[in-house]
Amino acid sequence: MESLVGGFLGLLLGIALGVVILTLLGFIFKALWNSTLPELFGFKTITTWQAIKLLFIASLIFGGNRVISPNYTNPPPITQSQAPEQAN
Repeated sequence: MESLVGGFLGLLLGIALGVVILTLLGFIFKALWNSTLPELFGFKTITTWQAIKLLFIASLIFGGNRVISPNYTNPPPITQSQAPEQAN
């Protein structure tokens, strides 16, 4: 029973941490957008929710979660054509 409670609390903590990180990224993206693009190109300013939506769309277009967390633990194997030349 205690492991179930601990797992549930861990899940809640993970969700809360994800929401906090997503909100912080939204605020940062909004600040960068609103301080740069309206002045340079005449774009409208955006809200935090619009910034989060843009980040989501960009992650889908440019590689989904590979943009956020590349797979460093299991890299693809190096083929013979990619292997560096041996100096003799």
